[in-house]
Amino acid sequence: PDCYTFSSLMNACADSSNVVYGRMVHAVVVKNGWYSAVEAKNSVLSFYAKLGCKEDAMRELDSIEVLTQVSWNSIIDACMKVGETDKALEVFRLAPEKNIVTWTTMIAGYGRNGDGEQALSFFVEMMKSGVDSDHFAYGAVLHACSGLALLGHGKMIHGCLIHFGFQGYAYVGNALVNLYAKCGDIKESNRAFGDIANKDLVSWNT
Repeated sequence: PDCYTFSSLMNACADSSNVVYGRMVHAVVVKNGWYSAVEAKNSVLSFYAKLGCKEDAMRELDSIEVLTQVSWNSIIDACMKVGETDKALEVFRLAPEKNIVTWTTMIAGYGRNGDGEQALSFFVEMMKSGVDSDHFAYGAVLHACSGLALLGHGKMIHGCLIHFGFQGYAYVGNALVNLYAKCGDIKESNRAFGDIANKDLVSWNT
């Protein structure tokens, strides 16, 4: 096994929300000397952040010395998942490069932490910066609009989605269905549901 093997194991533990197994894998990573590898550190940080282990996540964050693009994104995501939005913003501003994942992590993070206005602000800033958006970024900002019940903003974003051909993606479609339903526009909610090409469980539950 190598650092990539352990990274995959950590990610599997995070997906299964198994804290005990995750800590065991973390201990094995350290014991076998793989902890100096940035890939291993990123996966350990993501594991603790995803499971809401704030103290562990912040400790791992402080221990990362060599930062790759994935590291910066992992740190921002970790901060957002444990509610440290100010710290996430600080890290975002320090990041030498910001790709679509970086921006989407900030937008989704603010939405998840109940700050829809800041999520919208970041989406606008991202568009002005010239970064090519994707359906995940649009889905994230739509969820923020849903939280604020901003029908007008949502409709403008919906128009952009149609222009770029993203309306058929399940993640985006689910966000549209939720937005229109929360704003009381059942007709548009049903239409958005019908536009989803491959409906998932969330689509039907929404």
